[in-house]
Amino acid sequence: MLGAAIAVAVAFGLTYRWNSSSQAPLPQEETPAPKPPPQEGPTPVTPPAPITVKHPPETPPSAPELPPNASPTPSEEDLAIPPEAPQTVEWKLGKTELILDSLGKRVQRLEKEIQEAEARGDRETARRQRILLDRSRQRMAELERDVAAMKADGGAR
Repeated sequence: MLGAAIAVAVAFGLTYRWNSSSQAPLPQEETPAPKPPPQEGPTPVTPPAPITVKHPPETPPSAPELPPNASPTPSEEDLAIPPEAPQTVEWKLGKTELILDSLGKRVQRLEKEIQEAEARGDRETARRQRILLDRSRQRMAELERDVAAMKADGGAR
C-alpha cells in the first residue's frame, strides 16, 4: 500500500516537472525595456511586465447533423421492447434445422482436418478431431430424431 502511494507521488512529481519544463516562454509583443547599469548597494525590485497572449476566437462546437427522418430524442415507442414471439413447434423445428445445417458443415470441416492431419503425420491432432467428429455426429443423430418427431407431431395436428 505504501509502495503504491510512493509510486503515485513520484508519477505526479515527474508529470509536474515535465509540464513545467516543456512550456516554452511565450513571445512578448513589446520589446523589453533596457536594463539600467549596475548600481552599488541594494537593487530595487521591479515587477515583470504583463504578458499578453492572443488566442484565436473560440467557435462553439457544432452538434452532429441528424438524418432528416431522425428525431433528437427517442420516443417511448422506440424504447419499448417488443414482446417475445411464442415458441411454436414450427419455430422450434426451424431452429433445430438450422442447428443441423451448422453441424453438417462442422462435420465436413472436421473430416477434412482429420485427413490433413493424417497426411502431415500429426496423430494427436487427428485423434482430437476424431473425438469432436464423433460427438458432432452423435448430436446430429439426436437432432434428426427430434426433427422427425416434430414433423410427425406437426402432421398429426
